[in-house]
Amino acid sequence: MKWIAVISVVFVFIGCKKAEDRRCMKSAGPETEVTRELGAFHGLFIGPNINIVLIQDTEDKVVIKGGANLVNFITSDINDGVLRIFNENKCNFLRSYKHEVTVEVHYTGISFIEFEGTKPMTTQGTISGNNLVIVIRDGAGLMDLDLDYNNVSLTITNGWGNFDFSGNTATLTLNIRSNGFGSTYDLNVSNTVDVISNTAGLLKINTEGADCNIQLQSTGDVWYIGNPNSLDASELGSGTLIDKN
Repeated sequence: MKWIAVISVVFVFIGCKKAEDRRCMKSAGPETEVTRELGAFHGLFIGPNINIVLIQDTEDKVVIKGGANLVNFITSDINDGVLRIFNENKCNFLRSYKHEVTVEVHYTGISFIEFEGTKPMTTQGTISGNNLVIVIRDGAGLMDLDLDYNNVSLTITNGWGNFDFSGNTATLTLNIRSNGFGSTYDLNVSNTVDVISNTAGLLKINTEGADCNIQLQSTGDVWYIGNPNSLDASELGSGTLIDKN
């Protein structure tokens, strides 16, 4: 009887809320698509629980795909040139995992990404530019990017950040901490590779033809393939640099 009383109170409370606020009581709804035209931006900030697809384009917009009762709770605001995307839906655990939201980010140029995502970030085709700085913070979603940049820098500050980079760059800088892990086996680097591995996770690096500086400061190993032009390595923790050729 006590449980019945509690449930009754909850439903009365929910019934008193505005319809748009009854997020937990709504199903995902039929699949739909919403397009929002945007002003120019140069950076991205991605929050949890959103599948992100990056599409380099001639216009700046987002295309949100998902259940009709979910898409309107995806926010996309630009502050100081940074597009910030968040999923404000509540009680996702009450819905089927089949009902996820995907946001296509169409953009003309991006130089900065901060990622706190728990779902994958991918690219449709190759994305290109001069400099790309990426920070993964508290993220646990795979960042799977096909790149054509002059300079690429990735920092994982904490969490289980996971990356898989392919394409081409002149310089690559990785500063991987906490439990971050990932691979650049499919990324061709023409000039320099600088790696600081301060993680318990495994890093896989393509060193072919590059001048490489690799520091291992924690327990995670670094595997490398290719024949580097030069290789300067230091093992300051229990992690080991391993030739996987």
